[in-house]
Amino acid sequence: MALRSWICWCWLALLMFPLSVSAEVFRGHCRDRPPMIQPAGIHCVGPAAELIERALAYAGHQVEWVTVPWARTLYMAQRGEVDVLPVHSMDRARETFLLPIHYGNRSREIYYFAKAGSPTRVERFDDLIAYRIGALRGSYYSDEFNTAQGLNVFYSVGPEQLIEMLLHDRLDVVITSTIHDPDLFFSNPRLRKLEYVEHFANKRYFSIPAASPMARYYDDIRQMVELMLKRGEIEDIYRHHGVPVPAMDPPADG
Repeated sequence: MALRSWICWCWLALLMFPLSVSAEVFRGHCRDRPPMIQPAGIHCVGPAAELIERALAYAGHQVEWVTVPWARTLYMAQRGEVDVLPVHSMDRARETFLLPIHYGNRSREIYYFAKAGSPTRVERFDDLIAYRIGALRGSYYSDEFNTAQGLNVFYSVGPEQLIEMLLHDRLDVVITSTIHDPDLFFSNPRLRKLEYVEHFANKRYFSIPAASPMARYYDDIRQMVELMLKRGEIEDIYRHHGVPVPAMDPPADG
């Protein structure tokens, strides 16, 4: 039934919104954020990738995916060298060069880990000032963390490197979240989760860089996503992949 409904909506969309006269191929950077999105050879799979591909198709375009480290993607986006950034949060810095398309919210938790057996204690956010903190380069964790002043933060390109730096006493604390491979931290018996945990509703976006030549199609694509949201198509995509649906209303505080 869901598949039949989706097919009907596809035909309606094609009738209601004529394809662009000049179809374009967008350069998209896939992200390794399973189960929402992940690389698969030359393809990008998962509900977030399908959402983007459908929205672009409704506007008369298509996307070719490549996989690039996230920090480099953000740098290239500022220069207009990429056309689509999937599955990300927004902060003040990103707002200066990205045109965001909001497609839902999800609950996020921020965790801090120390080396097992260490005397490190973090019971409130201000306690972090005393420690060397490891984080992923270019990643957004929360407004509280990303805009904090006075933190001594060291950056890494991957969570495995953060863990190694912590275990070799080059860091005192590492940060992770529900979308930053938390299982790597929770499953490691040499690590200890600290007391302080932050909970909040995290808006989810995909974006077109303002410097991209494809930015001229931003309004058309945003309207396609709004239509997909209204008719429940995005919910259908996520359910088809067996992935929790991103809520449009922020979840209640837990």
